[in-house]
Order: sequence, then C-alpha cells, then structure tokens
Amino acid sequence: MLMLLAIISGVITHKRIFKDFFTFRPNKGQRSWLDAHNALSVMALPFFLMITYSGLVFFLFLYMPAGRDMLYGSGPMANKTYYDELLDRVHERLPVQRPRADLAALVAQAQSQWGGAGVGSVTLEHRKGEAPVITVAGMHQGSVDFFNPPRLRFDANTAAPLAEELVAGGSARKVQVVTLNLHEGLFADIWGRWLYFLAGLAGCAMIATGMVLWAVKRRRHHLSLAGEYRQTLGLRLVETLNVATIAGLPLAIAAYFWANRLLPTGMAGRADWEIHTLFAVWLAALFYALARPLARAWIELCGLASAAYLAVPLLNALTTDRHLGRSLASGDWVFAGFDLTMLALAAVLAWMAVKLRRRLAVTEQGLPAGQALDKEGA
Repeated sequence: MLMLLAIISGVITHKRIFKDFFTFRPNKGQRSWLDAHNALSVMALPFFLMITYSGLVFFLFLYMPAGRDMLYGSGPMANKTYYDELLDRVHERLPVQRPRADLAALVAQAQSQWGGAGVGSVTLEHRKGEAPVITVAGMHQGSVDFFNPPRLRFDANTAAPLAEELVAGGSARKVQVVTLNLHEGLFADIWGRWLYFLAGLAGCAMIATGMVLWAVKRRRHHLSLAGEYRQTLGLRLVETLNVATIAGLPLAIAAYFWANRLLPTGMAGRADWEIHTLFAVWLAALFYALARPLARAWIELCGLASAAYLAVPLLNALTTDRHLGRSLASGDWVFAGFDLTMLALAAVLAWMAVKLRRRLAVTEQGLPAGQALDKEGA
C-alpha cells in the first residue's frame, strides 16, 4: 500500500518526469544519477503500477476482511469454509476407476473442436452422488485467464458430452483471477517473462538510484553548512543501509542459491534453512558495512557478490549433472538460462566494483574535499 502511494505521489511530485525521460547526460556525477533515476521510473511505470495494485489483490482479505467475515464469520473454521467453497472443495470425492470411455477419442475430439490446439490435461473425478466425469483442458494460449483454459466435460462411462461447469464466483472471481495472473505473469511466454524480469530489475535500479541520490544530496547539504564535511549519525546510518541493501542483498540472494546446492538433501527443514541463510548473510553484510569505510564497503561487497554469482554455475556443475555445458548441448534453456543469468549478474557486479574502485582511486590522489566527496558519493 505504501509503495502504491509512493508511486502515485512520485508522479504528481515530479512534474518534469516525462520530459526528463528523454534526457540523459553521462559522466555528470549526480546529474547522471538523477537522469537514470527519471528514465528508469518512467520506462517501467505501467509495470510498477500493475504489479503493486495486483499484489494488493493477493492480500485483499488480510486488510479488508469485513466482507468475507459477514458471510462466513471469523476464525480458522470460517476461513476453511470460505476456501473450500472458493476452490470447489465442498464436494466429497470417491475413488476413481479406469473409465469405460475411449480417452484417445475424447482427446482427438477436443483437439478437433479447438482447431488442432494441444491438450494440457485430462482429469478424471467422481463426486459422490454423480457419475464419474472426464475433463479435457486445452493448452494455455496466452490468455490472462490462465487458470481457466477451454474445457470439455464427458461422462466417463458413456463418453456423452456434458454441460460446461460454471466457475464459482462469477464476474468478481474472473476479475480476481485475471489480476492475479497479471501479477504472476503466468499468461506470458518466455519473452514476456523476460520483460517482467527486466522491468523488475528496473524497479530495483529506480529505488537504488533514489537512495544514493538522497544520501549524496544530504552530504552536500552538511558540507555547505559546516564548510567541511562532518558526517552525522543519521546520515552514516542511511549510507550504511544503502550499502547493505544495494550491494548486500544481491550477495544474500547468491548465498541462497549456494545453500540450495550445498545443504544436504535429507536435512530437516532444508527449505527453511535456505531462507535462513539468505537473511543471515544479509545481516552479516550490514555489520560488514558498519565496520568498513563507506567507499571500501561498496567495492568489497560488490566484488564479493560478483564472485558468489560467478560460483553458482560451478556449484551447480559440481553437485548435479545439469551443468551449463550439458544444458546448452541439449537445448534446455530453463537451466542454461539460469546459469547464464548468474554469469551476467556476476559481470554487472564486477563492473560496478571496478567502477567504484577507479572513482576511489581518483579521490585518493588529493582532489579538493568537495570534489572528492562528489566522486565518492556518486
């Protein structure tokens, strides 16, 4: 909810945001950061609004439970009753047996009716008090209504066509399903999902550049007041949190991937410990940033994160038989794409570390204090 308010208020506050979108001045210090911040903000603005609003739909009954509670009451049992009805779990199912109908003929009939489109699933169910039913569902064809593909229902004994079963919830349920599928991107093909991924990275970059800009602006403000830079406790805390968030979080995510490959498969609570590893490393990055000079912390955490991502494909090759060479040779782009993405992230973080190190080297050559601060902050 706060993110949605921030996006809307940000559009209203930044009156020149769309004009500035077409302006980018490289190698201009803080001006370049502001140009990048504006460009990233506008480029993926529709995605930010959609992903934030649709995320709120996910948690609708957590912050607006009154409507549900009026019909079902409150408490665990009332919640179970609601979801049983929503997900059609109110019917008692009986054990199924091999159907008498010819499944191959029903699949061929469905494909013919759908113009040769593929079949996604064939389901057999037997509700108590009813005849067993075969449901043939079509393949996903790029519709945002991912959970409701075309379906044909047949009597499992006679193969007679049955009437279409209405989706519970009516129009409101359909709107909710469409909204959730927009959020998860289930309707999209591989290129659509890459677009989601890149738009998500743009959102991260927008936030990161805004955080850096805020800290640099406060540095200059303190410099102009005192004539010399005196770091306050609040500013030091913000700058440290920036390092821990922008450089430390990627390191923590890489540690999560490490844990996925190194923790014993029979370990109790293994999935939980993968998450524990992420937060433990992230917390360690915060303490590391507190203990090191600011510029050094940026360089070292970016370099460490780069090395961690670079090692993920190597760990994958050492602990499984799905290494990058095999994935590329077999055309398995799901596994190959992941390993290649890890290498790309390693390259980006390495570039950041080298760039920051060069800037630090410039400041250590005896530039004036104000200029050195600009270089280090940028």
